[in-house]
Amino acid sequence: MVRNVGGIGEGKGPWISISDGFFPISRWAGFMQGADRVTLDNHPYRAFGVPRSGSMASQVRAPCDEWASSTNQSTNAFGLTHAGEFSNAATDCALFLNGVDEGIRYEGTHSTTDPSTRVGSCQPWRDYQNWDAAMKQNVMEYAMASMDALRVRFL
Repeated sequence: MVRNVGGIGEGKGPWISISDGFFPISRWAGFMQGADRVTLDNHPYRAFGVPRSGSMASQVRAPCDEWASSTNQSTNAFGLTHAGEFSNAATDCALFLNGVDEGIRYEGTHSTTDPSTRVGSCQPWRDYQNWDAAMKQNVMEYAMASMDALRVRFL
């Protein structure tokens, strides 16, 4: 229906975005090969994975290290791959991020986490009013690395 309205080929109407279905984006390689103006919508998050220790400064490159290669490979194997959504959260310390009374992976209190996996306290991550200039710079660099790794562009 979209192609009937807009036509086929470059400049002939909107793109159709399909969700990755929360599967690894590598799984979509070759799907709909040769389709006209179809893009893969990816929603990567680091906060919901295995908690990582270290300061924000030590995590600045993580989005590039973890996402850039798979995004580039997906763009080559599937076609345009974009991040429809991503987060600047390096931990799951945000209030109620995991749900009410579900706990926090970073602190080892999440309902599905072994308490011995505690990485640290969320207090420094939540105390944003007292972040120094270096922490704010690292948060910004983390966001910029995420946008670079995920090919996010604002035109």
